[in-house]
Amino acid sequence: MFVTQGAHDRPGHCRRAGRPTHHPRPAPLHRGRNHQLACGWISALPRGQLYRACTVARRARHRRSCAPGRSRREHSQTGSGHPKKNTKPSGNVMTEPIVLVATDPRGVATVTLNRPEVGNAYNAAMLDALIQGLTRLAADPAVRCVVIRGAGKHFQAGADIRWLGEVAGYPPAENYAASIATTRAMQLLNEFPKPTIALVHGACFGGGIGLVCCVDVAFATPDSQFGITEIRVGVAPTPISTHMVNAIGLRHTRRYALTGERFDAREAERIGLVHEVVTADMMEAKLQAVLDAIFLGSPTAIETTKRSFLGANDLLLDERAVAMLAHEGWTQRHSPDGHEGTAAFREKRRPAWYKPPAVAAT
Repeated sequence: MFVTQGAHDRPGHCRRAGRPTHHPRPAPLHRGRNHQLACGWISALPRGQLYRACTVARRARHRRSCAPGRSRREHSQTGSGHPKKNTKPSGNVMTEPIVLVATDPRGVATVTLNRPEVGNAYNAAMLDALIQGLTRLAADPAVRCVVIRGAGKHFQAGADIRWLGEVAGYPPAENYAASIATTRAMQLLNEFPKPTIALVHGACFGGGIGLVCCVDVAFATPDSQFGITEIRVGVAPTPISTHMVNAIGLRHTRRYALTGERFDAREAERIGLVHEVVTADMMEAKLQAVLDAIFLGSPTAIETTKRSFLGANDLLLDERAVAMLAHEGWTQRHSPDGHEGTAAFREKRRPAWYKPPAVAAT
């Protein structure tokens, strides 16, 4: 679930997303020269196995995470089957939404990833909320720009390892649907028709790097730490692979995706992952300067320019590519190494495949 706060809303008033009373289904953003499908709208999933898989997964997630006696409304607002830490249960108290969306009078929508207790690691609920939120913002003519932030100490720490472990044990259709959701969320952000900005601080790993690769402008604070670390837990970063190559090039992607090395904000700037390193006390001023520059441009000219960049350079994923990335992702996650990697992470030990360096003879 996510909550939107619009410029025309009453103070403190929240609208539950995903249930518009009169909004039509949004039209596709644009089409690339080599495919004929809308660019990643969750409502445009193809019929057949793909649609059935997603439906099965949504129902199964609900069954698993709704505790006995817990209402459907309470479940949708927490986004998982586990209450937040330090949260006292109450019949009338609801936890915060897993994704916050607030739009100011100027048309700047701020999307805040809101699982600070786990570094904003994503799970199925966060992916669903992100897809719903971005879809709605793309269709809203009052929205001119989207800013993505992370609540708490970190921007985004990648996938929730506990969730990955659960997903690895799902039946194939549900496992595949989880990979589809991750791939769709990244695709939708990459092909979003309006300018997008990421403000990075703290940890930015795995899927967090994918989000940064998919936005138009990215800034990071000096304390930011980055890493494409999926291989260290036995999984593959397939949902973000094409976006990493597009953003930082194949050469840098090969190094960091195949080694899992961590790197700092200066290295992220050097390889083109972020545009500039900005101190925390200057971040808001930098953001406002960029927003002002964006508002000097024509909205339709900006959308046309962005569409031409993506379409002319074959940066739009068609359904064949989406299916391939999702298939590669779930099969690796379901593999023996996938199970061993997530188990080793949870148990805080080296995975079985690790080979320590040989001790030099004296």
